[in-house]
Amino acid sequence: MAAPQNGGDAVARSGRWWLAALIVAGAAVSVRPAVLPDAQTRLLREAASALARGDLPTAARCAQEVLDSCPDHPAALVLAGEAAAKSGRDADAVALFLRVSPDSPAEYFQAQFNAGARLIVLSRATEAETCLRRALELDPRHEQANLKLAILLQMQGRTWEAMPHGRNLIQGGRCGRDELLMVGGIDGLMIDEPQFIEQCLQAVPEDPIVLLGRGRLALLRRDDAVLAESIFRRILDVHPHQIEAIARLGEVLLEKPDPEPFLQWNAAMAPRAETHPRTWYARGQWAKRNGQPRAAVRCFIEALRLHPNHASSNFQVSQVLIGLGMPEAAAPFVERARLLAKLEYLLSQLHNLPDLELMRQVAEVTEQLGCEWESLGWCHAALSLDARTPWALEKLGRSHLELVRSGDFTRAAAQPALAFDLAAFPLPSWPEAGGSRREAHAKGAVEGDIRLIDLAAEAGIDFQYFNGTTKTSGPDHIIQANGSGIAVLDYDSDGWPDLYFIQGGLWNQRGDANPHRDRIFRNLGNGRFDDVTAPARLGDGEYGQGVASGDFNNDGFPDLFVCNIGKNRLYENMGDGTFREVTDAAGVAGDGRWSTSAAIADLNQDGMPEIFVVHYVSLEEALARECGQKGHAMGCAPTLFSSDQSRMYQNLGDGRFRDVTAECGVQVPEGKGLSVVAADFFNSGKIHLFVGNDTTPNFFFFNETAGPGQPLRMVERGIELGCGVNETGQAQASMGIAAGDVTGDGLLDLYVGTFYHDSNTLFQQMPENTFVDESRAAHLREPTFNMLTFGAQFLDADLDGWLDILQANGHVDRSYDPAVPDLMPPQFFRNLGHGKFKELSGRSLGAYFQNQYLGRTIAVLDWDRDGKEDAAITHLDAPAALLTNRTPNTGHYLAVRLHGRVSSRDAVGAILKLTAGGRTWTRQMIGGNGYFATNERKIVFGLGQAQRAERLEIQWPSGRRQTLSDLPADQELTVIE
Repeated sequence: MAAPQNGGDAVARSGRWWLAALIVAGAAVSVRPAVLPDAQTRLLREAASALARGDLPTAARCAQEVLDSCPDHPAALVLAGEAAAKSGRDADAVALFLRVSPDSPAEYFQAQFNAGARLIVLSRATEAETCLRRALELDPRHEQANLKLAILLQMQGRTWEAMPHGRNLIQGGRCGRDELLMVGGIDGLMIDEPQFIEQCLQAVPEDPIVLLGRGRLALLRRDDAVLAESIFRRILDVHPHQIEAIARLGEVLLEKPDPEPFLQWNAAMAPRAETHPRTWYARGQWAKRNGQPRAAVRCFIEALRLHPNHASSNFQVSQVLIGLGMPEAAAPFVERARLLAKLEYLLSQLHNLPDLELMRQVAEVTEQLGCEWESLGWCHAALSLDARTPWALEKLGRSHLELVRSGDFTRAAAQPALAFDLAAFPLPSWPEAGGSRREAHAKGAVEGDIRLIDLAAEAGIDFQYFNGTTKTSGPDHIIQANGSGIAVLDYDSDGWPDLYFIQGGLWNQRGDANPHRDRIFRNLGNGRFDDVTAPARLGDGEYGQGVASGDFNNDGFPDLFVCNIGKNRLYENMGDGTFREVTDAAGVAGDGRWSTSAAIADLNQDGMPEIFVVHYVSLEEALARECGQKGHAMGCAPTLFSSDQSRMYQNLGDGRFRDVTAECGVQVPEGKGLSVVAADFFNSGKIHLFVGNDTTPNFFFFNETAGPGQPLRMVERGIELGCGVNETGQAQASMGIAAGDVTGDGLLDLYVGTFYHDSNTLFQQMPENTFVDESRAAHLREPTFNMLTFGAQFLDADLDGWLDILQANGHVDRSYDPAVPDLMPPQFFRNLGHGKFKELSGRSLGAYFQNQYLGRTIAVLDWDRDGKEDAAITHLDAPAALLTNRTPNTGHYLAVRLHGRVSSRDAVGAILKLTAGGRTWTRQMIGGNGYFATNERKIVFGLGQAQRAERLEIQWPSGRRQTLSDLPADQELTVIE
C-alpha cells in the first residue's frame, strides 16, 4: 500500500539539517603566520585573538592595518574575511577571501573553503562549488569541505557528483545516518530545498544549474517530461558539459516517439558525460529496444563499472543475458539485483526511524554487496545509538584493519561487471540521422462506445463494507485500509453466478459480537439477487480481507476460504444450498496472523487442490504501533513492520490439509503479500504462483515438483524471471493483479496495480519464459502514475478478441496534502490490439466512472449471462458496485465452463485455444485472481465478427487434450474432461 521512500530514481527530502551544516563558517585550519616583521606579527596575533573572543571590530581593524601596508598579505586577508563574515558582510568577506593567492597553500585553502561557505549563504551556487572544489584539490579528505560540497550538489539534484564526497566522509570516520544514506541510496539522496533554489535564481538569474533537481523531480513524478527537457536544455546552454544534465536529458529523449533527438544527443555526447552511469544506462535501453541485445549488455556493463550498485543496470543486464540464453552469466547480476532491491527497502525504512535491527540488516546486505566501508559505517551508526551493540562491535573488530589497508570502497571481487568479458559484446551500432520514427501516441483519455453501468441497487446488491471508521474520520489504523474481498461462485449450481462479499467491522467487536457480517447474494436469474447469508449458514464475523472460492474436495460444489486478520475460515459447500465450517477439521485455520488473499489450485498434479494463503505484515507489530499526522490518527506505512510468512496447505485427499510451508520452498523472507495468481504460465502442465508484495519484490514461485503426487517443491525466481521488480529494478507496492494474454502471442502477461506516484506495471511474457516491463510501450505508464490502484482485472468488454483493463483506484488513507487526492476515479483502458492501450473517458463509459471513490477489489463475472463480462467492485467509502456491460456494439462470443474429472474439478491451469475467423486466441482457467478476489470460473472468448469457431482445443491440467469443432458463436458451453 505504500511505495518505498528511497526507491527508483532518487528521494526528495527536506534539507533543513543539511542547510544548517552548509552555512556554518568555522575556520578550516588555524592561521599561523609565517615569519613577519614584528608589527605585522603582533597585529595578526591580535586580530586572531579578537576573532576568538568575538571582538569583531578589533579583529577587522588589526587585519586592515596589515593590509594597508601589504594589500595581498594572505593571513591578513583570511582574518579580515572572517571578521567580515562574522559581522554579516558576506559579500565583503568573499571579496577578501578571493584575493588570497594560491602561492600560499594553507591560507589559500582556508580562503577558498570559507569563500565557498559564504557564497552558499549568498545563494551563488556555481561560484561556491568552484571554491569548494579548489579547496579539495589541496585537501581531498577535508571533512567540512566534502560535506558542504556534497550537500550543495545534492540540493541541485547532482547526486552522482555528490557521491564521491559522501564516500570521503565515511572513509574519514563521519558515519551518521545522513552520510550513509547519501551513498547508500540506489541513485543517491536528492535534497529538495525549494527556498534555497529560489534564492539562487534571484541571486544569479542567468545561471539555471540549481534547477536540475526540479527537472529530475518532474521525471521522477512523471509530472511533465516537457518541463524536464526544457530545464535540462536550459542548463546545458549555460553549462554544456554538465554531466548530470546530459545524462538526464538522454532519459527524456529516449521516451520520445521520434528517435532522432536521442540519436542527436548521443552523437553530440561530451566525453566527460560518459563518466555518468545513467548515460550508459540510456544507451543500453536504446540498444535493447532496437534489437541489439549484446550492445545493450555492453552498455549496462559500462554503467556498472562506473557504479556497481546501479540497480537498474544490474537488473537489466541480468534480463538481457537470460534472453540471450546465458543464465550462468546472468546469475551474479540477478543476485546483486535482489540484494539491491532489499537494500532499497531497508534504507526506506531507516528514513523513518533509527532502528538497530534495520541497521544490522543494512550492514549485512552492504557487506554482501562488497561495500565494506558502508557496512562498517552502519556499525558506527548503531554504536552511536547503543555503544554495547554486540553485532556492531564484533564486525568492527573483525573487518576494520583489513579494510583500512585495502582502501577500496567496493571490493573488486564483489563486482561481477569487472570480471565480465566484453569481447563478444560490441558498442551499439547507431543508425544514420533521419531514420525510422516510432508511432506517436496521443495523451489523454478518449471517447469510446464501451458502456459499464452500475446496477447494484436495481439488482438488489446492497452491500456496504464497514472498516470500523466513518467517511469523515477515515482509517486510523493500517488494518482498516485494505478493504473488502469478493468471490464469484455458483454455489447452488443453477448456472447463474452468485456473489460473496467480505466484511470488516469494529476491531474490538469481531467474532460473535460483530453486527457486520460477510454476506452472500444468490443470483435469481431474473436480473435480481437475494441475500441468502442466513439460510446458507454463512456470515463470518471476523475482520475479513480476501476470499478464494474453489472446490477443495472435488464434489462438484464450490467451497469458500475466507482470509481474515486472525483466524481464517474454510466453508464446505454441502450441495443443498448450505455450507458448514470445517476449518479446524481441515487444519487450515492458521495461527491468528494477517492473511490477505488465497489461491486454490492443484500444485502437485494429484488432482486435489492445495490452498496457498498470502500473508501481509506482522499482526503483533501492527497492533502495537500507532501513527498520525497533523494531530490525527492514521494508518502506519507497511515499511514500519516486518513481513509475515505466507502458508502452503497441501491437500491430503480426505478433507484434511497439511502445512508444508517449511519444506516446499515458499518460506522466503521479506514478502508482504497482498495478492496472488495461480496459473500454468509456461505451458508446462505445472501451476506456478505469482505473489504481489507491498514495498518488497514480488515473488514468482516456480513449480519444480518432480511429478504427480510427489512432494511439493517451489523455488522463488521473481527477479530472475523479470517480474519481481519494475524496469528500473525497483520494488513496488503491488496490489491488484490481472493475468491474461494481452498481446495475442499465446503467453500469459501480468498487469500489477501499484502506489500513487508510481505507475502500474505491465509484465509482458517473452518466448524464453521471462517477463519484461512494457508499461511504457503499452502506453500505461503516464495515465496510471498519479493513481493508486488496488483492484485490477482483464476483460474483453467489446468482445473484439483483445483483453482490456479495468482498475479500481483510491488512496489508502487521508493524505492531508491538497496536492494528493484521496478519492480517485476508476479507469478503463481499451486494448487497441497487441497490448497497446488507450484510456477511455469517464464521460463515455458511464456515470460510475465520472465519480471518485476509495476503490478496492474487483471481481469479473457475467451475471446476466449475455456473453458480455461485468464486474463487481468494493470501496471503503461507498456501497459495492455491480458494473453491467451495456456496450451497444460488440463482437460475438463463445463462453466455456470446465469440469475436471482426472484434473481437479475447477481445472485451474487448463489452457484453451480457440480458432475463429483466421485468428487464434489462448485463454486459461486461472486461480487466485489477484487482490482479494475470485473471478467467475468461466472463460469468455471475444470473437469479433466471426460467427463460428472452427476449433477449440483444451489442454487439461492432467495432460489430457480435448478438441471440439465447428462451434456456433454466442453460446455458453460446459466441457467435461
